[in-house]
Amino acid sequence: MSLAFVLVTIASLFVGPLPALAYDRTGAVVYADYWALGRNIGSLQHYNSYGNDCTNFASHVMYDGEGLPYKTVDQYGNPLSSTDPRMWVWIPSGHTGSLSWTVATYLNQYFYSYIGVLDQPQLNWSGLAPGDFYFMDLEHANHPTHVRVWIGYADEYDINGNPTGGQYFVADQHTTDRYHIGYLVGWNVNTDLVWKIHLL
Repeated sequence: MSLAFVLVTIASLFVGPLPALAYDRTGAVVYADYWALGRNIGSLQHYNSYGNDCTNFASHVMYDGEGLPYKTVDQYGNPLSSTDPRMWVWIPSGHTGSLSWTVATYLNQYFYSYIGVLDQPQLNWSGLAPGDFYFMDLEHANHPTHVRVWIGYADEYDINGNPTGGQYFVADQHTTDRYHIGYLVGWNVNTDLVWKIHLL
């Protein structure tokens, strides 16, 4: 009996089936970079009805880029409601997703529901690795209103898509589509809250 099997079995007693044991960070970054300025309308029609789609983009990175499977049942195997932040799924028949798939504050709650199993919140930026996520309160709502994909240290581009000629810690995002923008762009370090999520 392998250690991995034992770990999965023990953890599933508390949180249900695990999304994954290995997190494909390379796939996440490749996907985020490729689609940062576009829409992958061929994959489950994820983008057919979204304008403000920062969270949908993050979910797409997790699902198509990193290979994380849907989360649809609780620790007892009972189906979760699409309004339950513990559920993370795209619903093709309705051309929509669960709240955690499409809304920043609920995706953040999803991560906080699986601390130690799927992810680990970080206090410092240094705790993030390429393919992680960070949530920002850009509307002073005291909860996450936007999410970005952490790319890491790479070539930086400005908000008009032009290379700055230097390297910096950068991120990709949708809603206002951005490729390799400086990670602090648009964020007021003195007033805006931020949540940093490192996936395990």
